[in-house]
Amino acid sequence: VYIRVAEVTGLNEVPEIKREIYDGNIVVADIAFIKHDKLTLDRVLKDLRQLAEDVKGDIVGLGEDYVIMTPTGIKVDRNKIRSSSR
Repeated sequence: VYIRVAEVTGLNEVPEIKREIYDGNIVVADIAFIKHDKLTLDRVLKDLRQLAEDVKGDIVGLGEDYVIMTPTGIKVDRNKIRSSSR
């Protein structure tokens, strides 16, 4: 299992991201380049959400510029790690 980084500049990168997920890798996608194009951003995120559902993986945003996708059987814990000594 690898953690792969993808720079998403349009719909052209989606098939390669899908291939990585189907191969069992984790993908960190940089979506900063398409944030200004709402139509493309919505389409890419819709495709990636559908992929996560199809493979029973997970998808989560990390800040405003990144999306993390996981393959089958790997989930993202949305709770932050915090010190218990407060």
